[in-house]
Amino acid sequence: MKTPSTTILRGLPILSGLLFAAAPASADASYQESVQITGGSLVDTIRSVPFIPHSMKKMFDPVNSLTMLHGNQLASVSKLSTQIIDLDQETITRIDNEKKTYTVVTFAQMRQAVKEAPKQLEAARAKAEQARPAPPPAGAAPAANLQVTFDVSLTDPNVSKVVNGVMAKEQILTLKAHVTDLSAPAGQGGNTMTYNYVMEVWSAPEPPELKEIAAFYQRYGAKMMQGVDAAALMKAMKPALDGSALAPLFATQPGMGAAMQEMAKKMAVEQQKITGTPILEVTRLGGDT
Repeated sequence: MKTPSTTILRGLPILSGLLFAAAPASADASYQESVQITGGSLVDTIRSVPFIPHSMKKMFDPVNSLTMLHGNQLASVSKLSTQIIDLDQETITRIDNEKKTYTVVTFAQMRQAVKEAPKQLEAARAKAEQARPAPPPAGAAPAANLQVTFDVSLTDPNVSKVVNGVMAKEQILTLKAHVTDLSAPAGQGGNTMTYNYVMEVWSAPEPPELKEIAAFYQRYGAKMMQGVDAAALMKAMKPALDGSALAPLFATQPGMGAAMQEMAKKMAVEQQKITGTPILEVTRLGGDT
């Protein structure tokens, strides 16, 4: 049985010459980004029901954003919000465009939050451990015994086309999650469901403008990590990075936490093989038995 898929269209860098926020000087570098759910069973269902609020149907409208760099300032602007990172003032300003309000967070405050992150992670893990469901009473129907395995691959179909005015090359990242209910009898449709995540990536050589923005983020990261013991932080954050912090969430399904860790490792390996700058991404989600 084939499960209808949902398609998410993500348009990435489109270089522009727009002005930087309210400043009179032109942006040193900028790009636009657009994300939209364009098809699939979810879209068809919501659009076909007449009494669903218009506001919910607007979730399928494109979400556009603009990123602009000028010197040591970077602004990310969307319809709902604006964020400005200022390396000279060491501040991050977030503006709610609808409510006409803003907040300012300093780099010092962000560094403190980074230092406290491992403690917060451990507290969340302990809370999840306490919330582990009690074992079923004697005589109760056995819970589903699920086994999950993942296949991850990156393929190059050797196809190129013009996207957003530049020649781009296609690469396809595929994740297949095979979920098997070991407690269910096989046959008559099977006891395994496969969920598919397919991301079609169209990439082009990195333009100089994006290299400037990448260099900004490197300066930003260096400033943000001043006075932070990076080695100690990485050691403390290891459970979150390798997925082992999620183990308590899968207490009723032995082996699920390990499967999620393995999936994360496989995805990281294949994503590193994607070359160039993504110009367009098309993601399809679905499943079959």
